[in-house]
Amino acid sequence: MPSLFFADLVAERSTGTGLGPISLAGPLPGRRSFADVVPAGASFHYCIGGITRTDQWEIGIGQIDAQGRVTRQPLAASDGPGGTDFAPGVKMVALTIAADWFDAMQIAANRQLAMADISGLSAALADKQPLGDYAAADHGHANALVKNAAGHWVANSGRFAMGIAVPVSALHVRGAATNETLLTLDNANGNRAQMTSFNDDFYFDFNLNKATRANIHFRSASTLTWELAVTTTAVRAGSDNAKSLGLASHRWSVIYAASGAIATSDERAKADIGVIPENWLDAWGQVQWSRFRFTDGARWHVGLVAQRVHRAFADAGLDAFEIGLCCRDEWAAEHDPETGAEINPAGDRWGLRYDECFGLEAAWQRRELDRLRALIAKGGSD
Repeated sequence: MPSLFFADLVAERSTGTGLGPISLAGPLPGRRSFADVVPAGASFHYCIGGITRTDQWEIGIGQIDAQGRVTRQPLAASDGPGGTDFAPGVKMVALTIAADWFDAMQIAANRQLAMADISGLSAALADKQPLGDYAAADHGHANALVKNAAGHWVANSGRFAMGIAVPVSALHVRGAATNETLLTLDNANGNRAQMTSFNDDFYFDFNLNKATRANIHFRSASTLTWELAVTTTAVRAGSDNAKSLGLASHRWSVIYAASGAIATSDERAKADIGVIPENWLDAWGQVQWSRFRFTDGARWHVGLVAQRVHRAFADAGLDAFEIGLCCRDEWAAEHDPETGAEINPAGDRWGLRYDECFGLEAAWQRRELDRLRALIAKGGSD
């Protein structure tokens, strides 16, 4: 509500009509005119009452315009919220106090009473920190929080710190002790994840309502791309036989293990079990083991060349990919999502499943050994 001007005994006649500003025709007997009392630009409550038409009336907030008329902002009217469309005839226009003003004063009085009734509030406010006297550095924060254009609260430097005066990242948390929980995330079900500092180490603790495991999910938008399960005895994939460890374009350099990998060899998981075809063994007999060095390495190695294995089988009319010996993977170029710069060019790479190769090598050697034994049994005449 605007600041209002009040005065006593201000009332004039009017013959104005319609919904717009209403003209004034001089003060009633014993009353004063608006022009003699109301300051320029002041707002006031007015009351318009019909004398010719006693059924028409209006209460509102008005001012005196340049033509000496009363502008009208209705608060209540006989014709409804939009104001009264006054008919021709004599009216009285008076400066008054509207019920709306008394309602506002009562609300304010009740508000003050409620504040005063709060036990201890006055004492607490008496010791409050003066407005504008916040010293960020004195409170261990780099900057006071401000609301940005998007309506989010941020540190005014774009960084926020807790426990340290000068942050080195967007969020920088420093504990008061060397052994302290720095971050806790939980929900109403009691699931909790914590990051804790312990001397020179950091621990990530998952205290979940799952008695045997904690699941770590990685998502792209709402799609689950990877699930890692940590149990009391192992770290395992979230689903069986669905995800790879590494890619042809992003390889692990070395894998250290106390024992070899265990591959599934359950008879129930296999079909079409049979003797290795002779033409497979014949093709494998054309494969040559070689020594070589990798282009990005210095040491010598002994092994196979994937393209040569593929070529030996192709010459025999066989597909080394279908047999499961060879692999060839392609990948698209990767780009930095922010700058668009290429960080990994497109390419392809050949590979071999050495366990398959070793199996075929052993089968070929067995066959050759059986042939030698048979030849020896015949006296070597063949």
